[in-house]
Amino acid sequence: MEEVHEAHKLGQLEEAFGTGTAAVISPIGEFLWNGEKMIVQSGETGELSRKLYDTLTGVQTGKVADELNWTTKVEEKVTL
Repeated sequence: MEEVHEAHKLGQLEEAFGTGTAAVISPIGEFLWNGEKMIVQSGETGELSRKLYDTLTGVQTGKVADELNWTTKVEEKVTL
């Protein structure tokens, strides 16, 4: 957090986000640290965050080519 704080103070903190399997990517609009509020990207989703989200969800849904073979097609087999 010291590095994040320093980058914010110097005007170098452009974007921040969290990511994970269920969250995909979640932009961070502000931090509250040691009693100081640090606004990131005016609280808006940044260009990189948007691009990452669109690409990841696009691969998940098949709208974007999976060039790295991250996905596996699972077919349901129904037995009567």
